[in-house]
Amino acid sequence: MAVAGIFASDMSWHGDRRTDFAGAILHTVASGDAPLFALSAGTRDIRALDTYIRWLEQSEVSGRIRIAQPPLTAGGNTLVLQDTSMIARGTIMIVEQTGEQLMVVGVTGHAVTVIRGWAGTLVQPILALNPNNQYTQGTNANYVKIVTRAFEEGSDPPPGYVFNPVPRHNLTQIFRSTAEATGTATAVTYNSGPVMQRTTVEAMNDHAIQIEGAMMLGRRSESVQNGKPLRTMNGLFEHILTNRFTIPVSGLSYDMMNSLTEIVHQRKVRGMPHERIFFGGNRALTVLNSLAKAHSLRYVDENTRKFGLQINSWVSPHGEIKLITHPRFNSDPLLAGCMVGYHPGLFNRRTLRPTRRLTGNYIAGRDTEATYFITEMSCQYRAEDTGTLINGLFNADTRGCNHHH
Repeated sequence: MAVAGIFASDMSWHGDRRTDFAGAILHTVASGDAPLFALSAGTRDIRALDTYIRWLEQSEVSGRIRIAQPPLTAGGNTLVLQDTSMIARGTIMIVEQTGEQLMVVGVTGHAVTVIRGWAGTLVQPILALNPNNQYTQGTNANYVKIVTRAFEEGSDPPPGYVFNPVPRHNLTQIFRSTAEATGTATAVTYNSGPVMQRTTVEAMNDHAIQIEGAMMLGRRSESVQNGKPLRTMNGLFEHILTNRFTIPVSGLSYDMMNSLTEIVHQRKVRGMPHERIFFGGNRALTVLNSLAKAHSLRYVDENTRKFGLQINSWVSPHGEIKLITHPRFNSDPLLAGCMVGYHPGLFNRRTLRPTRRLTGNYIAGRDTEATYFITEMSCQYRAEDTGTLINGLFNADTRGCNHHH
């Protein structure tokens, strides 16, 4: 806290004078395997040329389309799809839930007329819901998928398709931190060294914490304060739009965890390693170990001196989720039940003005010594569908698990 007449900022110490009993200052910080500034320090820096950062993204065109309304009868031949921009006469689709193939013979708006049971596949009722997708897709909707297109001899050409990349953007944000001490504080002798030196270190730490927080949790905004533009940037959480999941109150189940590993590794980037970094907190680590413990067999006898598991990775045929505990997730209740995964090669700092340190008395005539730091930057996460954000990770759903021995 600020101490009247001694420290002008809240980044300094009191109770540290030579006349005090204490001879050292002990700092407590949130625990975690990763450094406090792991996100901001571990990213590549690309120079920004404007306060407005813009880039384009184009995901793989998979041809997977949600069924908005199934046929009115079990054998009906007209269904409504959410998007028909890639559907034309001659398109062959497969119903994901049943494996039945459909041949498109006409398209009117979002309504598609088909030949059922194409190529001898079994005609089965087409439903709007598919419970198998609940965990793997975050929704229980049913889908059709384009298999191919086929045309008769002498047919007219199909309509052309235009694929437009999706424009995305972020804004730069100004970060400032000040270290300040009065003339009296500077003159006093302290056990831990010159007060301005220590205060400057804390100001640098505060500056890094501001940047790490914005890169993690920031939300983009643009307004005016004191007649000047004020901008804030989107952090990693807001960049991830596609793969966002909320774990039910009953907890994370074994099937959900395996499905999440499948989702995480669905996308890769050409020319880059197929890897992910996951940040979470001790709560997520506890849930992961509770789930593993509930679905494993252990033998305990009178000679056993240790019991439990120490697991930080979940391995599946699709890939691996390795959780790194981050101090922010352990100190911030907002992040306690979260886990975020991203491709490290796609998350970049965008710096407009690199960090500068300015020293001097910034208010003329004031009996203080001051140092302040200023940075203007943003960040971008390209190919956001390679990221995953999980909320509500508080409990493990161990219903139906193995018995312990």
